[in-house]
Amino acid sequence: MVNIDLFKGELKKSVESNKLNIGSKTTKKLIQNSLIEKVYMSKNIDLNIKSDIEHFCKIGNINFENLDIDSSELGILCKKNFNITVISFKK
Repeated sequence: MVNIDLFKGELKKSVESNKLNIGSKTTKKLIQNSLIEKVYMSKNIDLNIKSDIEHFCKIGNINFENLDIDSSELGILCKKNFNITVISFKK
């Protein structure tokens, strides 16, 4: 699992540099176009979505991490008023 403090720092940098992507559909498209550096998934992500994203990441040789926080906490960390199950960072 990911150290949450390191994750918060990485999240803050990606928001400031406009490299944060939210959502599984957007993330899948960007992975297929080799535009993603890293993917994070909440602990309560749907297993079908999780396996799809892990599959695409393995094919594209992209790092992915499972967070020890749920989608509502991830939404709060991203300063959004909705649950987030997947975020990714552009290269």
